[in-house]
Amino acid sequence: LQLTLFQAAIFAETQADWLITVLPLFHINVSVTTVYATLGEKAVIQATNETEATLLITSVELLSKLATIRKKMPKLRSLVYFRPLYPSKKLASMN
Repeated sequence: LQLTLFQAAIFAETQADWLITVLPLFHINVSVTTVYATLGEKAVIQATNETEATLLITSVELLSKLATIRKKMPKLRSLVYFRPLYPSKKLASMN
């Protein structure tokens, strides 16, 4: 019996980065929850807390949304985010 050391949640648009991230997590038997990028702040908090996620994976575009709600997710210990493939293009479009 292999115990899972942490619970992961992916809060991001479904994209190649999402798939590239979730497959290795499945391989090492990590429980993964999908938190849809279109959800509001309350739903993100609820999904993260109900699943007791200790790792949250997101995209750089959603980091600002997480900054305002981080303290409402007490079990969360680690945050990983996808870097834009072409950072200069993404950053220019974010202004």
